[in-house]
Amino acid sequence: MSKMMKAGQLLNLSTKSNTIHFQDKFYLPLSGFHTLGLNSNLCNVGGLSYLSYDASLYSRFFFVSQQSPLRFFMSLNGGDILPSLGSITNLKSVADLKNGSAIGITYKVGNSVDCELFYKVPLSYKDSPFVKPGFGFTVTINGDY
Repeated sequence: MSKMMKAGQLLNLSTKSNTIHFQDKFYLPLSGFHTLGLNSNLCNVGGLSYLSYDASLYSRFFFVSQQSPLRFFMSLNGGDILPSLGSITNLKSVADLKNGSAIGITYKVGNSVDCELFYKVPLSYKDSPFVKPGFGFTVTINGDY
């Protein structure tokens, strides 16, 4: 089992400009949604703050040995991009966030490589243009290179 909660805030320390470039802003990937950013005519322009959570449960398959790195997982995650960190106080419950879920299999090779095949689905449909259920595949390579 793993769980994580994250928050972030961008501050512009420049005295010359109040503008923050769109590539420097936060964009939030959630299961079942396109990448989230502040909505500007259905275009993601990023946000200055974000709040997110993730909880995952892993289990081995009954038909493979305990030493096998093949695992089944279920994940529940959610979050949102906010105009400012002070906007977090406007959230009354987790239902105010965009929530998604994923179910799939993962294959881990030590701490260096993770491969996942999963199906993801949104659990809340507040911004219907951003809903994107479907299959996914990821490969993550970690290390000091």
